[in-house]
Amino acid sequence: MAYKADEAFSLIQGAFQRERLAHAFLITGANPNLREDLASKVIGLVRGENVQASAAAPELETRESGLTRIVRPKSKSRVIKVENMRELERSFYQASGSGNWKVGVVVESDRMNEAAANAFLKTLEEPPEDSLLLFLSGQPGRLLPTILSRCVRIDLIPDTGGADANLPNWVRETTAEIARCFPDGFGKVSNALQARSVFSEVLAQRKDELSSRYASDLKDEQTRYKKVVEGDYLKERENYYKALLESDYLRERNLLLDGILLWFADVVRLASGTDRLDLPELESLTRLAADSTDLSILLQRSGALDALRQRLETNAMEALALDVGFLDAFA
Repeated sequence: MAYKADEAFSLIQGAFQRERLAHAFLITGANPNLREDLASKVIGLVRGENVQASAAAPELETRESGLTRIVRPKSKSRVIKVENMRELERSFYQASGSGNWKVGVVVESDRMNEAAANAFLKTLEEPPEDSLLLFLSGQPGRLLPTILSRCVRIDLIPDTGGADANLPNWVRETTAEIARCFPDGFGKVSNALQARSVFSEVLAQRKDELSSRYASDLKDEQTRYKKVVEGDYLKERENYYKALLESDYLRERNLLLDGILLWFADVVRLASGTDRLDLPELESLTRLAADSTDLSILLQRSGALDALRQRLETNAMEALALDVGFLDAFA
């Protein structure tokens, strides 16, 4: 289930107050700032600070201390290595005194190599008392199933008082273009496929732009370093830019899905009699969609969009997943 950041924190806070806090959370979503802000708030919560759901939290890096460890990918290959996770694991077994929580935060946890992920499984399965693990990831489909199954998952969507705060302009503009594919509401296959086409064409354009930028960066490095470094280094940089392109493409795809989910949430709100909108600039199109479909059917369609996001996080073929998802949600 997807939540806005303040809603997600309130849920975790309630579990903590009832002494029912899970020992491991997987915090996902396209916006890394939202993921890290929520992690910082949760650290403050277990430390006994007066944390407010709607207030900004201190930067995550400032939270690191003897009882709080933060792991990020630091090597040139952007991989979290086994020694990083073993160091975190050792900190979990240090004496801390009753009621003092030990917290481990793994930022970009999808960058753990297989050895690092496997090395931490025992602690994840049988955590010490008063310990908490927070895995942050924009690409959770890359995590091992054994990790996914042992975490409570929190999917974050942009928390807005009007959606502009976290949605880039290109996402808002594309979401509006997709909404205009349904002038008579939902239910037509042709309109659903048109919306799917808009989604894919915009993403393809974004990927081309990223590819051109990274190709230029790589060429600059090759020109600058080809006479002073060994060939293996430049080959590593080529692989780095390929991985970066794939990572950024998936992030942009998730951002666009966030925009569609925000709009669809507005449709459901209007259909249920609530006037608050995250994308007020689309109100007329939103009302058309809300008035054309029964609320129970809209909720089913909303579930189809959630299912699409989950399929895209697996190894499913993207084109097929988008066809099925858009038809289920809009046709």
